[in-house]
Amino acid sequence: KSLIAYLSYVSKDPQLSADAANAISEAFIEVGLETQLDETRQAKQWLLSNLDSLREKLSQSEARLREYKDKEGLVDSESFAAQTSDKLGELTSELVKAKAKRAEAEVLFKQVKAAEKRGDDYGSLAAVLNNTLIQALKQEQSQLQRKVSELSGRYLDKHPKMIAAKADLEEAISRVELETAKVVDGIKRDYEAARAQEKEIKRFIREQKSEMRAFSGKSSDLTELEREVQANKDLYDAFLKRLKELDVSGFNSKTRVHIIDKAVAPEEVYKPDKQQLLGIALLLGLFAGIALAFLREHLDNTFNLPEDLEEKLKLPVLGMLPKLGGKYKEGPERHYLVDKRSSFAEAVNGIRTGILFSDIDNPPKTVLVTSAVPNEGKTTTASNLALSFSQLGRTLLIDADLRKPSLGKAMGGASAPADLPNLTSGEKAFHEGLLHDKEVENLYFMPSNMIQEILQSQRLEEVFKFLRKYFVHIIVDCPPVLPVFDPLIASQLADCVIFVAKAGDTPDTASKEAVKRLRFAKLEPLGAVLTMVDIEKLNGHAGYEYYGSEYRDGAV
Repeated sequence: KSLIAYLSYVSKDPQLSADAANAISEAFIEVGLETQLDETRQAKQWLLSNLDSLREKLSQSEARLREYKDKEGLVDSESFAAQTSDKLGELTSELVKAKAKRAEAEVLFKQVKAAEKRGDDYGSLAAVLNNTLIQALKQEQSQLQRKVSELSGRYLDKHPKMIAAKADLEEAISRVELETAKVVDGIKRDYEAARAQEKEIKRFIREQKSEMRAFSGKSSDLTELEREVQANKDLYDAFLKRLKELDVSGFNSKTRVHIIDKAVAPEEVYKPDKQQLLGIALLLGLFAGIALAFLREHLDNTFNLPEDLEEKLKLPVLGMLPKLGGKYKEGPERHYLVDKRSSFAEAVNGIRTGILFSDIDNPPKTVLVTSAVPNEGKTTTASNLALSFSQLGRTLLIDADLRKPSLGKAMGGASAPADLPNLTSGEKAFHEGLLHDKEVENLYFMPSNMIQEILQSQRLEEVFKFLRKYFVHIIVDCPPVLPVFDPLIASQLADCVIFVAKAGDTPDTASKEAVKRLRFAKLEPLGAVLTMVDIEKLNGHAGYEYYGSEYRDGAV
């Protein structure tokens, strides 16, 4: 690995600066070369002073090793161990074969002994029956037996032919008995020979192991002497090699330091460097700006992105409503009607779709909308959701914020008393006070004074049963969770709860506490909605871009 050093000399005279820098560089190289030569000489002297003593130690250790080998009659430990191991392996293999041979002979021997103990004839032994000579003799005996039987029918016992035939038969029987005795004697001899061979091999193995044990006692001393010789030899060789290397380097002493580029007289002033100072100032300003932006981003405890809701509240995000700019004839509560193809209307429809698709087989019918604190866009979300749901069927919007009702002004002016058809006599009392939107055919409205009367009459469950029967969708605008407990009461009759948070305004601690209260009441919110989102600011976040308006315009 090469290292590069930059040497500079500062003075008022440009030529003096260049000459001084070059002179210092050359002096540094000369000093380094002299130091290197001096170190080489010192190393050679030290090696020479120790080389003789190392040579003597090596000779002494080699002499001790030879003397010990001659005294004990040993060769080197590795070859002896290898020879002994090979011999022991061969004997072990022979012992296995001898045991197998002895076991085979022992089976035949035990058959002979068993026959003798029972008093049986040896002729029934398998070794006798399988003997080819005895088989031939028995065949001859059988032929002679048949001949005697044939002659006995024609001649008397003292007839010469009968006498000759019987003599031949007796001789054949004698030969069978003789060969049988030979086979039995062979079995006994083979068994004794196999036993003797097995015993002899075992003796050889014991002797071999005894030799190994005897050698192992001497082997440690021999190995130690061999290691000592090898260590002294390695050390001596290393010193000798290093000495030769120093001899070579002494003749070819070269410095490892070289001048890459000599100094020349500068044409410009060295310092102060105004451009460098300006660059440093710009970098410091840039880093300071990045640091401030980073701190602002991480110290902000509000919700700026939909992902913030998912991460901090552990809730799925159903959608986000863009911030409304400019002045419109309709208020924000009825902004859905301004342009049903606007990004705002598309966002509301997206939230509606998320609610319906949360349970395709049994979609929520009664939707409760709440938030942590006031002024979160809760009422705007509820009213525009009702307008969106009214496109699908008869929808009722309930103003359940008893302490700060705000839907009455926005919806009451555009409504007239409702006239619900096909009501029973018992149901007519429930619809009194309901309003029907003049502009939207399927939208009905229940003001806060009516819901207050229902709560006071303790008929909330009965009324909601009627409302769920008559209306396809029911949207309930509830008060915030933290100031009052009304949402916890009304939400018991709702199919799902939608939690609303204002972008860049709602503290995450307040929203976390509100969701905690809902969950404590066993009301898990279906999802969250981020309201009043500044689309331009949202698009400024790295890796995030809002595509609502582009998609809408493309669809047109």
